[in-house]
Amino acid sequence: MQLCHDFSTYSLQLLKLNISVTDRGSSTRRHYPELKLNDSVYELFRPENGDPLFEIVFLHGLQLTQLKTTAADAYKTNWMSACGSECWIQTFLPEAFQDRARVLSVSYDSSAVAGGKNKHYDLSLVGESLAESIIECPSANVGQKSGVPVILVAHSFGGFALQSMICNADDRLNGRHATERLRKFMSNLRGAFYYATPYREADFQTYLPHGRNTWWPWNWTTSPMVKSLEQLSDKGSRRNADFNCLRKRYNIRTSSIFETGVTKLIGRSLSAKLEKQSSGRDIDADHNYSMDADHFSICKPQDSTSDDRFLKLKDFIRDILPMDKAAQLEKPAEQLIAHTTQ
Repeated sequence: MQLCHDFSTYSLQLLKLNISVTDRGSSTRRHYPELKLNDSVYELFRPENGDPLFEIVFLHGLQLTQLKTTAADAYKTNWMSACGSECWIQTFLPEAFQDRARVLSVSYDSSAVAGGKNKHYDLSLVGESLAESIIECPSANVGQKSGVPVILVAHSFGGFALQSMICNADDRLNGRHATERLRKFMSNLRGAFYYATPYREADFQTYLPHGRNTWWPWNWTTSPMVKSLEQLSDKGSRRNADFNCLRKRYNIRTSSIFETGVTKLIGRSLSAKLEKQSSGRDIDADHNYSMDADHFSICKPQDSTSDDRFLKLKDFIRDILPMDKAAQLEKPAEQLIAHTTQ
């Protein structure tokens, strides 16, 4: 599946030119024009001057919808703030890092209900597709700048996709499909941050119906993706173990936030209440944090100054940055711009 188009043959599509500002007390928040880099990858922010301090890529979770347009927008809707007023990965991160972050988000077929475009999609194909669109594609150009760390952030099922992509990349590097782009990306990959990713696919099944279910909206049937997860309990444990070995080999730091609140899934006439789950508690990570949120709100912070759903990620990024780059964040923004343009 060819998802990538080179810059010479692919014109970047300017989706939204929304150079507007929102009052935030005495400060203003600038909205960067969103760019579609290839069929899957969207650039939501990049520095106007100089190289970014880091590149951060977001992978959304499984989408409980049959509407293709809604699922296709998950690269942004999955990361809306708690009040729904903004896509926080496009605004909170640049603000917190003085406009020195390159922020990207990925769209992939992740519908939990039948009707998606990929009738036989499974997790291994997701990993292969993401490796092509994020790592190998010249128009995305992720992880190719020496000294610029790459951080991957995933919600729920996106954590499985993240691990599958990295395992696929490592397989390529050790096989006949090794490329310089793969080598550079893996050498710059420094972090993986999970929001409510279960340890095994089997744990994820608690959130989903099996076949046709009375509370599943309009009696929709589950997608091939979900059906494949039902068969991956042991494979999922092995994949997590494989990724654990890879993160040690490549020196990839990891952190996980898991929910402690009850998750409610609304169907046509009733709610399916899910008891507290173990998302993230057993996943192999350097740090595991609990959060008073449900499975879906855990990645939707209210603000960038007091909400741990964002602050934990912010601290994770700062810990990954080299000391000299972290020190730059203490300087006024105007000094940073002057330094990068010299």
